[in-house]
Amino acid sequence: MTVGWIDHIYNNTDQSVQMQSIDDRNNGLVRWSGPQFDLQDQLYHDFPQQTSFRADWCGIPWYYRGLHYKAIKAPGANNEVRAFQSFADGSNWIMFQNANTGALVGRQQVSKTVDYRCTLRYEPDPNNPAGGPLIFFDVINDDGSTQEAITAIRNELYAWLAVAPSVLATVIQGIFFPALKK
Repeated sequence: MTVGWIDHIYNNTDQSVQMQSIDDRNNGLVRWSGPQFDLQDQLYHDFPQQTSFRADWCGIPWYYRGLHYKAIKAPGANNEVRAFQSFADGSNWIMFQNANTGALVGRQQVSKTVDYRCTLRYEPDPNNPAGGPLIFFDVINDDGSTQEAITAIRNELYAWLAVAPSVLATVIQGIFFPALKK
């Protein structure tokens, strides 16, 4: 099982959003210009409009019998969206569930082999300005893609270094010993 870590939370809407974490670990400590709060208490916490937050140890819970999730809603709303990870169709997904009906309303594929880091964003819904926010998990990186990029850079560097001495020798020869150049 991989862990999805939420590092930043942005409420880019013109309304407050509330979030609750129901899990037995990695609920999250949230910091911003106001008082910090710990999602471990399993209460709803307000994320004021147009505000950014830093989150530590804030995991996206693995689904287990409906007991592990992050609940997101507008203050006073009668419904919430629950976000959690689950394995389905041979892949790992962040699932979005309507808490009232239990229906899945969306899913986003994420790494199934390595932990990943992400940003949680709340954005206004242009098709329903009076409704709740749109919810996005922007996956910043996962260890697999980061390692692939580092390996590609290293391989390119080694290929360049293998050619560099002969190119450098030719340049030096042309500068200091132009008579030897034919």
